[in-house]
Amino acid sequence: MNKYSPLEKYLYYLKRYDTVINLPFAEIEEIIGKPLPPSAHKHPAWWANDSTGSHTHARAWMRAGWKVDHIDLANEYVEFSVTE
Repeated sequence: MNKYSPLEKYLYYLKRYDTVINLPFAEIEEIIGKPLPPSAHKHPAWWANDSTGSHTHARAWMRAGWKVDHIDLANEYVEFSVTE
């Protein structure tokens, strides 16, 4: 189990009810029980749908069947949509 497993489970469950969701960074932090890294607040690339390397965060939402469609760093929220 990694830091982002709770997010994966949360998103997997939501897929039954929604196809697009907007999550504030603060809510994601509540879900995972830890703060997001500083790079998540500063760099849109952190939110890329990239399943390679050390991107355990991206693999979590992608395994749950979601992708990031939009990131708003100024207002600290991310829009996810279902991929399946």
